[in-house]
Amino acid sequence: MTKGYTLDTDEVAIIIKPKGVKGDMVGVDIGLVIGKDVGKDEEIGRIAVMAAVNMAASIAYLDTYPDFEEELSYFREELLKEMYPDFYAEALAEVEQEESYSREGNVIKLKAWTKTQGNA
Repeated sequence: MTKGYTLDTDEVAIIIKPKGVKGDMVGVDIGLVIGKDVGKDEEIGRIAVMAAVNMAASIAYLDTYPDFEEELSYFREELLKEMYPDFYAEALAEVEQEESYSREGNVIKLKAWTKTQGNA
C-alpha cells in the first residue's frame, strides 16, 4: 500500500488506523500530525489543532454515546455531498433502490427502511 499524502508544514492531520483481528474490526488508533509551521500564528495554530483534537475526540464520544450518530448524520451527509458530489449522488441512488419496496402481484413487500405513513 502506498502512503500518498505529504503533509504541508502549515497543516494538521488526523491519522486513523483500524485495529482488528482476522477481519473483525475492534477499534481504531488515533494520532495527530502537526506541521512545523502551524504555530507560526499562535491563534490560527491553536484553532487548527483544537479542530483536529475535537474531530479525533468525536470517535471516542460516539463509542460512549452511540445515539449521537443520528444527530451527526445531517452534517456528515452535507460534508460527503460537498467533498464527493458525483460519488454521493451515485451512492444515494443505490441506497434509495435498496430501501424501496418490491411488488409481487397484489402483495407489496416492504424492506427494512421503506418509509410509510400510517399503519403498514
